[in-house]
Amino acid sequence: MSAGQRLLLDRRGELWCALLVAGALAPHFARLHPALLVVLGTLFAGKLVLSWRGVGAIAAWQRLLLVGAVFGLVVLVHGGGAPRDGGIALLASMLVLKLYETHRVRDARALAGFALFSLLGALLLDSSLLLNAYALAITTLIFLALRDFADLGPGRQRSRPRAFPLGLRATLVSSLAALPLTALLFVLFPRLPGPLWGAGIIESGRTGLGGDMSPGDLRELLIDDRTAARVEIRAGAMPDEGNRYLRGPVLWDFDGRRWSRGAPPPRMRSPEPVPPGAPRILYDLSLEPSDRHWVPALDAPLAAPDGLLLDRDRVLRSREPITRVQSFRLESARTGGGLIGPASASERARALALPEGFDPRSRALARRWMSEAGGDARGYIERILRWFGEDFRYDLAAPPLGRDSVDDFLFSTRTGYCEHFASAFAVLMRAAGIPARVVTGFHGGYRNPIGDYWIFRYSDAHAWVEVLLGDTWVRIDPTAAVAPERRTLGTELGGPALEGVFGLRRSLAMLGDWIALRWHRLVLDFDHLRQQRLLRPLGIEETTWRELAFLIALILVLSAIVGFALILRGGRQPRTDAALRAWALLGRKLGRLGLDRRACEGPTDWIARAAAALPSAQAELWGFAERFVAARYAGLGARPGEELLEAVRRWQPPRTSRLSRAAN
Repeated sequence: MSAGQRLLLDRRGELWCALLVAGALAPHFARLHPALLVVLGTLFAGKLVLSWRGVGAIAAWQRLLLVGAVFGLVVLVHGGGAPRDGGIALLASMLVLKLYETHRVRDARALAGFALFSLLGALLLDSSLLLNAYALAITTLIFLALRDFADLGPGRQRSRPRAFPLGLRATLVSSLAALPLTALLFVLFPRLPGPLWGAGIIESGRTGLGGDMSPGDLRELLIDDRTAARVEIRAGAMPDEGNRYLRGPVLWDFDGRRWSRGAPPPRMRSPEPVPPGAPRILYDLSLEPSDRHWVPALDAPLAAPDGLLLDRDRVLRSREPITRVQSFRLESARTGGGLIGPASASERARALALPEGFDPRSRALARRWMSEAGGDARGYIERILRWFGEDFRYDLAAPPLGRDSVDDFLFSTRTGYCEHFASAFAVLMRAAGIPARVVTGFHGGYRNPIGDYWIFRYSDAHAWVEVLLGDTWVRIDPTAAVAPERRTLGTELGGPALEGVFGLRRSLAMLGDWIALRWHRLVLDFDHLRQQRLLRPLGIEETTWRELAFLIALILVLSAIVGFALILRGGRQPRTDAALRAWALLGRKLGRLGLDRRACEGPTDWIARAAAALPSAQAELWGFAERFVAARYAGLGARPGEELLEAVRRWQPPRTSRLSRAAN
């Protein structure tokens, strides 16, 4: 074993290791089981106590016992769950346990590498701008620690803590020097068509619109104020607030409680026609991950971009679940909710079907009111909307409904939110012989003046109804009929979360969302399709992976040539030698006073002459000489030279020195 491998860490090195482990595992805390988090926290604290008391590595049998116990706990709490969660738990456990066998410099360097791997794992789970910024900070800290570990080599002396700014500056300069090559590799390295792990990761508790709906399903979304989608208009105008809908799944089938899409008729594959002359709108839709296939769009999308399908109901859906932030360039017709209705009797019958034996009071009411309206569908609809507005209340804390959910809502509770109103209204329509279907999506949103785009939150999730009047589906939102003063949104949505924050807080929120959108567009949305179109400005329509590999190889070769040229240009005195740079800087400062170093003078002779000419600076000059000799010839590493360079930068010759040039 070499001397470097036998070199033990001091207390400062062990504290560095603990700091790296804590920083690398922090992004995983929310994904760890509480029991495992407590155990790992206890082990981490125990290692800090041992380091503080100067206790070295524990016995091998003790380490094996810890490994077995922690591994058993991981299997116990994650054995039946997702393999990815178990992998995260195992990674965190092994990194904490690595501290208990880290007592040599070699071990510390290995632990720093494992910490980098842990950060990489976190970035595979979450690519947000905030996590990337955090990972960059911890990576810089890891490089700084490795630089500090390098000073523990044989014959070297640890620098004082006050030299930390010097090491940080050198680390940042080295990192910045690597950024151009890193950016080129990011752009040119061949990208996979799908996520690296086969399926993306969805943030805990975040789900999008499903393909069915029953009372209570949307409540979890309605109390979630996180961003669901962003819409950036490219051409045309955003619909006004009353018509600002992102249209999602269309629900046809009702079983007495749950609405679902059902199976579309086998021969009705073409999308429903769009009314002629409807205004067009071109926009970019940025969709947050939801683990769903649905891509809600404004009104009626006209075509499906790459990777999406357009259903019969003019609803967009992805071939794969949306497991990462994705952006789509879409074009829609502003129909105001109107589509050309079904031409087949089977579809009309499907839009009128109701399950037998459910909601008898609602059916009787619908038949009676339709008879009183003389068969006038519009008059019948207006009467129901007036009833909703007069006798019903909007409240997220709606009481539960029984087997006959529509009867219970209409005649007992009369309290609910959008899905209650939409379900009851659709049943009343079908019971009166008017074809109807339920639509889910988002409604409302608000404009971000920073970037001029629209934000839809999960709390904007909504359900409404489309009824067939004549040959056109007409959008009717029964929830809007409820009087605004009768809405009791509750504490979750009645405060700043729904109404927005004002002043500085609101501005910062808008700015943060705009930065997140730019990050998504420039970085996260840079997929293999955009990469293939990378060289179009040069006349190359699509870039193959072979062409990208050639470009990467060419860039690496050119970078190596430039690097070797810079090294050769420096000769025996490379620019990275801080002691030589400090000595040259001191020469320039003394040279302004006529005290240039002569060719025949060594460091001591030159400083002796300068000290005689500058009596008030003798102590500082002799100190510079001693530190220079120590940095250059004592083999103490790079830190003494960096400290000398910083000291020379701060030093200013006495102003009276200009009067003593005769001492030369």
